[in-house]
Amino acid sequence: MIANFYYPPNRRAFDDLIGIWLPRLAHLDAVLVIAGFGSESLPRVPGVEIIGEVRDVDEFYDRVDFALSPILLGGGMKVKVVEAMAFGVPVVASNHSLDGLPPAIQQACLTLDEFLRSDPLHRHDPRMRIDVAEELDQFTIESFATHVADLWNGRMTLSKSV
Repeated sequence: MIANFYYPPNRRAFDDLIGIWLPRLAHLDAVLVIAGFGSESLPRVPGVEIIGEVRDVDEFYDRVDFALSPILLGGGMKVKVVEAMAFGVPVVASNHSLDGLPPAIQQACLTLDEFLRSDPLHRHDPRMRIDVAEELDQFTIESFATHVADLWNGRMTLSKSV
């Protein structure tokens, strides 16, 4: 899990990860990796490695096999889900983490129950699904720049015709 832990919904998600998710994941004999702003002040828990702030999120995603998003509070699209998938990391997410995301991205995420029923050692790159890759593309800087340019050009065309 990577997040800004100064943001109360993310701190709550950490507490839920430790109190609810970690006991259910314990049989996997895996280490949960936690990173991000304020993570160094989180309580130390067996089975959890807190690496603090990272200079580049690549460092975090290179270390993990799955991203966990146990978010229950907060509004808007959960950027951490899109970010993990953009790095080719599958996501295990709460239902709230999926709010506001495009359909294929939502469908590519696993709930905790689905993850536990699957082969957790089998990591898959969500970008291999064409529909997910297409939806992820809309969150790239190139797509954003193209969209803004299109909006600008449309606005300029309208103002010239008036």
